[in-house]
Amino acid sequence: MCAKTPFSYIVKSTNEGDIFGANLVVTQQPGIVISDVQVEYPLNSGKVYNTTTPVDGKKIGVTTVGGKTTYHLFNILPGGSLPGSVATNVENEQKFKVTFNVQPDCDFVAGSSFDIDLEGNNLCGVPAVGPKVIENVAGITNATVNDYNMLLSSVDYVNGNANACDSGATYKVRVSVNVTSSNPLFTVGNDARLHIRFPTKL
Repeated sequence: MCAKTPFSYIVKSTNEGDIFGANLVVTQQPGIVISDVQVEYPLNSGKVYNTTTPVDGKKIGVTTVGGKTTYHLFNILPGGSLPGSVATNVENEQKFKVTFNVQPDCDFVAGSSFDIDLEGNNLCGVPAVGPKVIENVAGITNATVNDYNMLLSSVDYVNGNANACDSGATYKVRVSVNVTSSNPLFTVGNDARLHIRFPTKL
């Protein structure tokens, strides 16, 4: 259980414009160690950047605040941005691969999780759209976490404009998490987090 487990994600600039300020943001609970973060760019090029030793004079910057660590991937990208289809017609130059290792330490508790958020902005300076937030639950073999259900109320519009390049909009939704087992294996703490992803078209 204490061995490092590798994870990898391939990120692509799917639209015409570049993605600026690309970051990998990892939020982890106590007991989980994230290490050996690397980025291959362009994809399948064999050129791999890391956080310690410069490659072609570039390395991934790292900022840690509490349990949140930000890896500044834009440090190794050409001009600090991931090219879109206007900047290049070579598909692998529109992609990079992020790899890292996850390892439990002495404070590990089954059901602990780490969140992966790939951040980036479009030409308007607002977050680029796309599926980018992933929560990974670290458990123990033969242990189950299916002792809860989650209920969402209808999504109510409050104010604002959710169009691209606008200032954003506010919606209100009520989320409830309920225990469905008489003997649940885990508890939901006071600082539990829920990630809700809205589609690009509501």
